[in-house]
Amino acid sequence: MDLAAAVALAHHLLSAPLPGSGYRIVDLEMSDDFYGDDDYSAADAAWAKLDAERVRLVDDLTERWGAPERLELQVDWEDERRTLMNDLAGFVTEVWSWRRDGRQVCVGVGQDDKELPVRLVLGVGDPTATGAVGRGTG
Repeated sequence: MDLAAAVALAHHLLSAPLPGSGYRIVDLEMSDDFYGDDDYSAADAAWAKLDAERVRLVDDLTERWGAPERLELQVDWEDERRTLMNDLAGFVTEVWSWRRDGRQVCVGVGQDDKELPVRLVLGVGDPTATGAVGRGTG
């Protein structure tokens, strides 16, 4: 991941128009898929690499914006709305989140299914449209 480009993108999305859903989720980096990775060694390596990249980005944004809130995500199956947090919860179990310039910014690593790529994502949205499907953990 190009750290400077990821930080610049986060800043850009704070003021860029949002789609009708009120949020945007962007893949910052994505691994290959894992079909045939029977011992999960390639997936484990991808998780480690992308989590290290997540730490770099969170550390950089923390220096700029202050400490984030760490949120554990859970899909709210009864809420049929498309929200930033509910969409992220479909493949990310925790995010680091800031409130900046009237928007919520989230960084996390996740995977839709064990054969699919691991993704480092940046989510930015209107806090009134982000949903409350997160539990602060510190």
